[in-house]
Amino acid sequence: MKQVKWAIILFLFTGLFSFSSAATEKITEEFRSLIADYGLNPPEEQSFCYQDMRGEIVGQNKDKLLPIASLTKLFTTFQVVSLLDLNKTYRWQITIDEEKRHLHLSAGFDPYIQEEKLFLLLNSLNLLGYSDFDVVSFDSSFLFYDLPQSKFEPIRPEQVQERLEVYFNTEKNKNFLENYFNGMKRFASKEGLNLEFDFPRMKTKFVSYIEENPLNSEHRKVLFHESKPLYQILKNMNVRSSNLIAQNLFDEVDRLVPFENFLQLHGFALDEISFSNGSGLPWLEEGARFDNLATCSVIVRLLKKLSHAVALKGFRLEDILALSGGLDLGSVGDRLEAYPATSQAVFMKTGTLRLASSLGGLLETVNGEIPFAIINPSSQTSRARRFQDHFVSRLFDFLGEPEAIEYGKINIFPWDENSLFQLSQVD
Repeated sequence: MKQVKWAIILFLFTGLFSFSSAATEKITEEFRSLIADYGLNPPEEQSFCYQDMRGEIVGQNKDKLLPIASLTKLFTTFQVVSLLDLNKTYRWQITIDEEKRHLHLSAGFDPYIQEEKLFLLLNSLNLLGYSDFDVVSFDSSFLFYDLPQSKFEPIRPEQVQERLEVYFNTEKNKNFLENYFNGMKRFASKEGLNLEFDFPRMKTKFVSYIEENPLNSEHRKVLFHESKPLYQILKNMNVRSSNLIAQNLFDEVDRLVPFENFLQLHGFALDEISFSNGSGLPWLEEGARFDNLATCSVIVRLLKKLSHAVALKGFRLEDILALSGGLDLGSVGDRLEAYPATSQAVFMKTGTLRLASSLGGLLETVNGEIPFAIINPSSQTSRARRFQDHFVSRLFDFLGEPEAIEYGKINIFPWDENSLFQLSQVD
């Protein structure tokens, strides 16, 4: 009887092995054929991989270190999910001394301080009757920066000071700020919110960095604001591929467990990952450019671990990652729209730099969840994105039909209709 059982097990294993091997060969052929069709060069450098039915990671150039751009944010996401409470919020404390006409800003290291939050603050101050200060100061937890970044550099206090000088002098900088203000309203509208407030009014003489709150007199007033929960901030980071949020979160978790230690604790070898930051931006050393690098296979392993870690925290992947189908906007809004059968069946993160395009995620199929990654080291990034969408649609043909996730859109705007009034005055 035992011999019969072992014979059956061997037969099933052999059949599974043969099926998986045949599928891998066909998928690799399809990958190379589509690479040629889309003219991606150099063809021999292109990489893809996925986890097959045997649990093995297979593909082309799966163990080659390549630039992964914003797929870096998947690593940051895994760190955050593993180390932090996903319901955590960040508390702002805004102190006002009316006699000194001084405003002090502290944001509790909220990782999401961009123009949307600044306009919320300015409008709330206007509603309370404030539109003119002699001094605005801020501490190291107020990590505000609103300009696009083309390379990685830590945000310095003097940069925050420079940007706050712009936002706290609205009339002087109206032409610039109105573009951002209108962009914020469009973003809110796409997320289902109708923001009915006017362009804010604010003027100040001096902006300065002061670590210790200097306002402790009897004339002070304190305002508070709670951020959205961390999982929604993560969702925003991944949908919009926010470099600032990613780096701020990377710095927060790196203070708890240094990145290299974290990798080793979770079974990753340091020779298969080479990072300097949590966003995926390139950096310069003595004029030379460097990029975050990883192998395709390590990304697939990471995705499997991330899926498990999210479930352990009682959340779903759609709570923190973008899902195909057009409900999530940002960098993934129009991805895979040419292949409607894949709608709401691909969790994905995109990555694009001048010399590389990447896509990683999880396929939801009738045969289960399949992590995958595609890395195209090529300057033809628009062509690479079209190729990736096409190839992902073909992966379903080989690995199992799409199984759409039931998904009610998660709003990623950093505050809602009620949040505008959450800044509450305390004597």
